[in-house]
Amino acid sequence: MIDVSPIPGQHHQGGGLAVRVPVKCSPNGELFVEFVGGGVEPGVSVVSEDRQHIFRLGLTQGSGLEGSLLLDFAPGTSHDLFLLLSHLASGNPGVRGPVEHLLVHVKEGASSSVTKLDPKPGLELRQIALLGSDHFVVSGFFGWQHLHPESFTAIFDAAGQFLQKLTLTGDLNVDSQSPNVTSKEPSDPAEMARAETTANGWLDSSSLQTADDGSVYLARSAPQGPVFIISPGGEVRRVMLTTPDSGAALLSVKIAGGKIAAEYNVPGSPPEGHHRHFLTITDLSTGRRLDTVGYEGSALTGVGLVCYRNQSFEFLAYGSDGGLKVVRAVSH
Repeated sequence: MIDVSPIPGQHHQGGGLAVRVPVKCSPNGELFVEFVGGGVEPGVSVVSEDRQHIFRLGLTQGSGLEGSLLLDFAPGTSHDLFLLLSHLASGNPGVRGPVEHLLVHVKEGASSSVTKLDPKPGLELRQIALLGSDHFVVSGFFGWQHLHPESFTAIFDAAGQFLQKLTLTGDLNVDSQSPNVTSKEPSDPAEMARAETTANGWLDSSSLQTADDGSVYLARSAPQGPVFIISPGGEVRRVMLTTPDSGAALLSVKIAGGKIAAEYNVPGSPPEGHHRHFLTITDLSTGRRLDTVGYEGSALTGVGLVCYRNQSFEFLAYGSDGGLKVVRAVSH
């Protein structure tokens, strides 16, 4: 069954406006969408659980954070939001200097509160997610402009203080370009450069989100992941995904109800046709793939899978009128 819900508001396609992925879905079903381009200031639009309302959460006027770069965001537990910002410590865009990582708590109708994160120098933060009710998992890497970037994932408290570095056993390896492999360095400089570029891309494009049980999942963008599940107590489990087809690329990962929903597409389809897409369902406790569904990508699937809950899959798309729509497909 396919159900289409038009979203009211002025978020129409055009004027350079686009949706940045991943779109995040809160445990209660709200969609958090970051629009980029078109002169949009840093912030996130929230689509209500019933898909009938949309409102925007962003920086308040006079916050002193104008010109900051929005790196990622984390939906809160009570219709609120946490923005991870990169901000020049000098506050002057015309003066080069150290970069601060800031956590900004925003709530509709309320002033923003700003917390400075305290990571090690040289760390490039990229992702954030709420862990439990008052801690955060942040992820990034050292060595963006150097050989062999080193991934970094840690837990911070609400005051921005470092609590615990997480060990991700079997994470992507820059030398081997695959999980849980520790081969020696490639001898070919071109191969080494390709490995570094690939690993940088996987680390940069990883997604960090909160599951419906309060845990956090970090999904690497390689076809098999891996997906790391981080409990509120700081324990880490790794789940490897099974690719549905040779050459399939991983687009989106969502977790709910003890299952992992992963969306893939197969590049190289005929230009006149739509890419072949797949949805796989994996049991979170065993890592066993339970089901695979293949379909042709279309205007209905839009930017891809944005929410998985109650055995239904939701996609965000623009209709023929340019208006934003949520398309829900129910699994039988």
